[in-house]
Amino acid sequence: MTKLIDTADLRDDPVLGGLHAFRQLSLFQALPQPVRSKRCEQEYWQAVAARLVKGREEYGERAFGFSLTRLADELGCEALDLAGWGYILHACARRLPGDVARVEIQGLAVKLAVLGQVASELVDEVHRTLALFESEDNAMVDAPPL
Repeated sequence: MTKLIDTADLRDDPVLGGLHAFRQLSLFQALPQPVRSKRCEQEYWQAVAARLVKGREEYGERAFGFSLTRLADELGCEALDLAGWGYILHACARRLPGDVARVEIQGLAVKLAVLGQVASELVDEVHRTLALFESEDNAMVDAPPL
Protein backbone atom coordinates (compact mmCIF):
# COMPACT_ATOMS: atom_id res chain seq x y z
CA MET A 1 0.00 0.00 0.00
CA THR A 2 1.21 3.49 -0.84
CA LYS A 3 2.15 5.69 2.11
CA LEU A 4 -0.30 8.58 2.43
CA ILE A 5 1.02 12.14 2.29
CA ASP A 6 -0.69 15.14 3.85
CA THR A 7 -1.22 17.81 1.20
CA ALA A 8 -0.06 20.44 3.70
CA ASP A 9 3.36 18.76 3.70
CA LEU A 10 3.68 19.66 0.01
CA ARG A 11 2.91 23.38 0.36
CA ASP A 12 6.54 24.39 -0.21
CA ASP A 13 7.05 22.04 -3.14
CA PRO A 14 7.59 24.17 -6.27
CA VAL A 15 5.46 21.88 -8.47
CA LEU A 16 3.04 20.05 -6.16
CA GLY A 17 2.58 22.88 -3.65
CA GLY A 18 -0.71 23.97 -5.19
CA LEU A 19 -2.38 20.64 -4.40
CA HIS A 20 -3.40 21.79 -0.92
CA ALA A 21 -5.25 24.82 -2.31
CA PHE A 22 -6.75 22.69 -5.08
CA ARG A 23 -8.04 20.33 -2.43
CA GLN A 24 -9.83 23.25 -0.79
CA LEU A 25 -11.46 24.21 -4.09
CA SER A 26 -12.44 20.68 -5.08
CA LEU A 27 -15.93 19.62 -5.87
CA PHE A 28 -15.43 16.86 -3.32
CA GLN A 29 -17.40 19.10 -0.96
CA ALA A 30 -20.44 18.62 -3.18
CA LEU A 31 -20.70 14.88 -2.51
CA PRO A 32 -23.54 13.50 -0.39
CA GLN A 33 -23.09 13.81 3.37
CA PRO A 34 -22.26 10.14 4.11
CA VAL A 35 -19.28 10.31 1.74
CA ARG A 36 -18.15 13.69 2.95
CA SER A 37 -16.68 12.77 6.33
CA LYS A 38 -13.59 14.74 7.33
CA ARG A 39 -11.59 11.50 7.61
CA CYS A 40 -12.63 10.33 4.14
CA GLU A 41 -11.85 13.69 2.56
CA GLN A 42 -8.46 13.96 4.26
CA GLU A 43 -7.41 10.41 3.38
CA TYR A 44 -8.53 10.92 -0.21
CA TRP A 45 -6.28 13.95 -0.67
CA GLN A 46 -3.43 12.26 1.16
CA ALA A 47 -3.69 9.43 -1.35
CA VAL A 48 -3.78 11.94 -4.24
CA ALA A 49 -0.63 13.59 -2.87
CA ALA A 50 1.09 10.23 -2.54
CA ARG A 51 0.19 9.31 -6.15
CA LEU A 52 1.57 12.63 -7.43
CA VAL A 53 4.82 12.18 -5.51
CA LYS A 54 5.16 8.58 -6.72
CA GLY A 55 4.42 9.71 -10.29
CA ARG A 56 7.09 12.38 -10.07
CA GLU A 57 9.62 9.81 -8.81
CA GLU A 58 8.81 7.44 -11.67
CA TYR A 59 8.17 9.84 -14.57
CA GLY A 60 9.52 13.22 -13.52
CA GLU A 61 7.45 16.34 -14.06
CA ARG A 62 6.89 15.94 -17.82
CA ALA A 63 3.10 16.12 -17.55
CA PHE A 64 3.35 19.71 -16.27
CA GLY A 65 4.82 20.58 -19.66
CA PHE A 66 2.01 18.97 -21.69
CA SER A 67 -0.32 21.19 -23.69
CA LEU A 68 -3.77 21.71 -22.24
CA THR A 69 -5.21 19.70 -25.12
CA ARG A 70 -2.93 16.75 -24.33
CA LEU A 71 -3.81 16.96 -20.64
CA ALA A 72 -7.50 16.84 -21.54
CA ASP A 73 -6.81 13.85 -23.81
CA GLU A 74 -5.04 12.07 -20.94
CA LEU A 75 -7.96 12.82 -18.61
CA GLY A 76 -10.36 11.45 -21.21
CA CYS A 77 -8.42 8.18 -21.28
CA GLU A 78 -8.51 7.98 -17.49
CA ALA A 79 -12.29 8.57 -17.50
CA LEU A 80 -12.74 5.71 -19.95
CA ASP A 81 -10.47 3.54 -17.79
CA LEU A 82 -12.65 4.24 -14.76
CA ALA A 83 -15.69 2.92 -16.63
CA GLY A 84 -13.71 -0.03 -17.99
CA TRP A 85 -12.37 -1.02 -14.58
CA GLY A 86 -15.90 -0.65 -13.22
CA TYR A 87 -17.07 -3.14 -15.81
CA ILE A 88 -14.26 -5.57 -14.94
CA LEU A 89 -15.17 -5.29 -11.24
CA HIS A 90 -18.82 -5.91 -12.12
CA ALA A 91 -17.96 -8.97 -14.21
CA CYS A 92 -15.57 -10.41 -11.63
CA ALA A 93 -18.06 -9.92 -8.80
CA ARG A 94 -19.87 -12.95 -10.21
CA ARG A 95 -17.25 -15.02 -8.37
CA LEU A 96 -18.60 -13.90 -5.00
CA PRO A 97 -20.49 -16.66 -3.23
CA GLY A 98 -23.32 -14.61 -1.73
CA ASP A 99 -26.06 -12.87 -3.69
CA VAL A 100 -26.08 -9.85 -1.36
CA ALA A 101 -22.34 -9.21 -1.62
CA ARG A 102 -22.34 -9.78 -5.39
CA VAL A 103 -25.24 -7.39 -5.98
CA GLU A 104 -23.68 -4.76 -3.69
CA ILE A 105 -20.29 -4.90 -5.46
CA GLN A 106 -21.92 -4.90 -8.89
CA GLY A 107 -23.99 -1.86 -7.92
CA LEU A 108 -20.86 -0.03 -6.81
CA ALA A 109 -19.13 -1.04 -10.05
CA VAL A 110 -21.97 0.53 -12.04
CA LYS A 111 -21.62 3.74 -9.99
CA LEU A 112 -17.90 3.82 -10.83
CA ALA A 113 -18.76 3.46 -14.53
CA VAL A 114 -21.24 6.32 -14.24
CA LEU A 115 -18.56 8.47 -12.59
CA GLY A 116 -16.32 7.64 -15.55
CA GLN A 117 -19.05 8.84 -17.89
CA VAL A 118 -19.50 12.07 -15.92
CA ALA A 119 -15.73 12.59 -15.98
CA SER A 120 -15.72 11.96 -19.73
CA GLU A 121 -18.43 14.58 -20.22
CA LEU A 122 -16.41 17.07 -18.18
CA VAL A 123 -13.37 16.35 -20.35
CA ASP A 124 -15.51 17.00 -23.44
CA GLU A 125 -16.42 20.37 -21.90
CA VAL A 126 -12.71 21.11 -21.38
CA HIS A 127 -12.09 20.33 -25.06
CA ARG A 128 -14.98 22.57 -26.15
CA THR A 129 -13.68 25.41 -23.97
CA LEU A 130 -10.14 24.97 -25.27
CA ALA A 131 -11.46 25.05 -28.84
CA LEU A 132 -13.05 28.45 -28.16
CA PHE A 133 -9.78 29.87 -26.88
CA GLU A 134 -7.73 28.06 -29.49
CA SER A 135 -9.53 29.92 -32.24
CA GLU A 136 -8.70 33.20 -30.49
CA ASP A 137 -5.16 32.49 -29.35
CA ASN A 138 -3.58 29.15 -30.22
CA ALA A 139 -0.45 29.98 -28.27
CA MET A 140 -2.40 30.13 -25.01
CA VAL A 141 -3.74 26.60 -25.37
CA ASP A 142 -0.64 24.76 -26.55
CA ALA A 143 2.09 26.75 -24.85
CA PRO A 144 3.98 24.97 -22.06
CA PRO A 145 3.34 26.30 -18.55
CA LEU A 146 5.57 29.00 -17.16
